[in-house]
Amino acid sequence: MKASWKLLSDMEDIIINRIMPLREAREMLERELITRAMEEAGSTYKAARLLKVSQATVARKSKKYQDDILTS
Repeated sequence: MKASWKLLSDMEDIIINRIMPLREAREMLERELITRAMEEAGSTYKAARLLKVSQATVARKSKKYQDDILTS
């Protein structure tokens, strides 16, 4: 099963290899989008504009995913 999504300015493929809990899938997608937006924009304010969410949301989720990576 394969799904395509428009991510920021590039067309990228998301390949779904297995059924997983929706929460896990959403977190994987959020992590990828936030990471790419931060790399492209360079700040939480600009990344928030790209993602059309608040700066606080980007900052909070960035911290959450960084903490997850550090504890893994």
